[in-house]
Amino acid sequence: MRGIRWTTGRTCLLITMLAVAAACTDTIPLTSPKEVSQGDVAEPAGNRSVVASVTCTASVVLGEFSCGKVPVVDEHTGLQRIIVGGQGVFVQLVSSAVSYDPGTEIFQADVQVGNLLGDDPFGNPGVGHQLGTPDETQITGVRVFYHSLPTVRGGTGTATVRNADSTGTFTGSNQPYYKYNAVIPPGFITNAKTWEWDVTSTVDSFDFEVFVQADVPHPNGFVQVSPEAATTTIGGNVPIVASIRDEVNRLVSGTVTFSTADPSIATVDPVSGLVSGVGPGTVDIIASSGGPEADGVTKIMISEPGYQIRLRYLTAVTAVQQQAFDSAVTRWQSHLTGDLADVTANSQGGPACGGGPINEDVDDLVIRVILDSIDGPGMILGQAGPCLVRSNNLPGFGTMTFDTSDVANLVANGQLVDVVVHEMGHVLGLGTRWNALGLLLGGGTADPRFTGAAAIAAYISVGGAGALCNPPTINTVCVPVEGTGGPGTRDKHWREDQCSTCQTTDFFGNELMTGFISAPGNPNPLSVVSIDHFTDLGYPGVNNAGADPFTLNTSLRALETAGPRLKLVDDIWLGPVHRIEDDGTLTLVVPDRR
Repeated sequence: MRGIRWTTGRTCLLITMLAVAAACTDTIPLTSPKEVSQGDVAEPAGNRSVVASVTCTASVVLGEFSCGKVPVVDEHTGLQRIIVGGQGVFVQLVSSAVSYDPGTEIFQADVQVGNLLGDDPFGNPGVGHQLGTPDETQITGVRVFYHSLPTVRGGTGTATVRNADSTGTFTGSNQPYYKYNAVIPPGFITNAKTWEWDVTSTVDSFDFEVFVQADVPHPNGFVQVSPEAATTTIGGNVPIVASIRDEVNRLVSGTVTFSTADPSIATVDPVSGLVSGVGPGTVDIIASSGGPEADGVTKIMISEPGYQIRLRYLTAVTAVQQQAFDSAVTRWQSHLTGDLADVTANSQGGPACGGGPINEDVDDLVIRVILDSIDGPGMILGQAGPCLVRSNNLPGFGTMTFDTSDVANLVANGQLVDVVVHEMGHVLGLGTRWNALGLLLGGGTADPRFTGAAAIAAYISVGGAGALCNPPTINTVCVPVEGTGGPGTRDKHWREDQCSTCQTTDFFGNELMTGFISAPGNPNPLSVVSIDHFTDLGYPGVNNAGADPFTLNTSLRALETAGPRLKLVDDIWLGPVHRIEDDGTLTLVVPDRR
């Protein structure tokens, strides 16, 4: 749970009930409860405990059961820590299927344990108090044990526990208990467990006292902070509020002091909690009570204004190579200027991207760069694409891999910068997000088209006029897309050459975002079509100032010096693409195509 720094100590929560399992008539039902199933658990540590008390009376003859609430009182006994509450205060024992068989003399009921440690009954916001775990990872479960054994209150005879799971030492020795192998979040309830007693037929009623014991993650209380995470810019502010809470989320009086883990990223007023952005990065703002309570921690991400591309080199690069990558970043940042919402990309235990799982705050795009062997010289030069996209489908995290067998030649021929700019364009979404955004018509045919309005306007401005959209019933000019090559080439680039079976003779030739790089010494212009098309993808602040001179006029392209072109064969990364939902979960949107 973000926003809380857990202590390493472990405590147990004990809810006392004077009870006989039966249909309880005055319980407070859980709001839309969800059941949690049982599984294997570890043993809890000791009897450091919190207790809530409930008095219940049962009639074996009538099959009735009523529970009386008691006030919340703090006590200290032989246990390290006791808080006395009641049924419907901290937990809810819910019983059903009550029956008595006079032949076997077995009285039984199905009993569930519900967790009320959350917003109710105190009206406190936020922090979920899970029962049955010391750290939100390890499962130690819940144990309901007999503090006092059954006592007959009406009639004559005996009532004894029949089917306890085991016995243990809690508030005494050899105490029978039922074990619920589950972690119970607030508002959840366990699956039912059948409790049985041997009750002679002459018994009218009996009662007993049980405690519900469960580890909780914050035995000494904690400082609750809000928000648990936030983003601002350099020079921006974020107010942080905090309160001190005890083991069961009750407000505790006291003073909270705020501090920053890195003042070069953000400062904070120690009294008011106002955070001020200083430099880019993510920093912990710590709220401390000065007492035994666990500190509250807010993660603040300070972003730079405008669109930011961050490269993460997973392999070593030379100074010349890094200069090419830096040049590509500068080029794209000059055309994409609108800031996107920062996101936390976390795929731990899930999908990998390039060098493995991701756990990083993103402002606005992070790209992993790898120089490695792919298929030898002259074949695949590089592969790139996004692997995590935002909820608006714009890339947040991507990967670029370049073949070490080709990089030296690209540097020697002065082509590395153009290749890197090209591959970075794919990570940004050119060719890789068209299908997802419904901007590609005729995909998989020999004559696919891009249908975005901004790209169409730019295409017409550089001389495009005859490329009608597919299907031809749409009477609108569209932008011709490559219809040849493998799955990592076709439908992902502007059309390089003429197509005898296509509706138009217009094609892009040496434009940078086709599937070819011109011969050494020739330009590879990044046109207004490529730049403006990012408006169609949904990018804010697209700026085509500084676009390279470009026209579809074939006579100008004929001035290009003859020579071998580099074919960017299969240069799209074909791994899976996941979307980061607003709640931080990941949804697969493009399956692994490798």
